[in-house]
Amino acid sequence: HKWLPLFRMQLKRLEGVGELSLCKLCLGLGDETTSVDGLDRRSQLFASTEEGEIVFADWRARPAGAKDDKGGDAHADDGHEAPEYVQWMAPDHGRPCVSLQPSPFFPEILLSVGDWHFQLWKLDHKVPIFSSPAASTYLTAGKWSTYLTA
Repeated sequence: HKWLPLFRMQLKRLEGVGELSLCKLCLGLGDETTSVDGLDRRSQLFASTEEGEIVFADWRARPAGAKDDKGGDAHADDGHEAPEYVQWMAPDHGRPCVSLQPSPFFPEILLSVGDWHFQLWKLDHKVPIFSSPAASTYLTAGKWSTYLTA
C-alpha cells in the first residue's frame, strides 16, 4: 500500500523567502465547545521550526485578499494566490524545540522547551507569557504534570 496525505500545505515565511522546516507539531487546540474563547480551533496548529521559531497556522486559511463569509465576496480572487496558512511567527529558541505540548488543564496554554530554557505561550499572544531563566544543564525534554497541586 502507498501512503498518501489527505491534506498538504506549504508553510512559507511571512517575511522573506523560503519554506518553513518543521520539527514539532501541536494539533487539537479544541472546538467551539472545548476552547476557552468559544472558537472552533480544530484547523489551527502550533509548530516549531528547525531554526527555533514558533509558528501559529490555520489550514482553513483563505487566499490573501479574500474576505470572510460576513464581509463580502470570498471568490474575488482568480485562484492564483496561495492561501497564507501561517498566521504569525515568533522567535522561540536558538535551536529546534525539543518539546511542544498543550497544557492538560488549560487548553489555551502551550509549553515549548528548547536547549537551555522553556517558555509558556497563550493562544492569540505573539509573545510568550513566561520565559524561564537559563537552566544550568541542557534541557532534552519537557512534559506537563497531570497532577493538580493543592
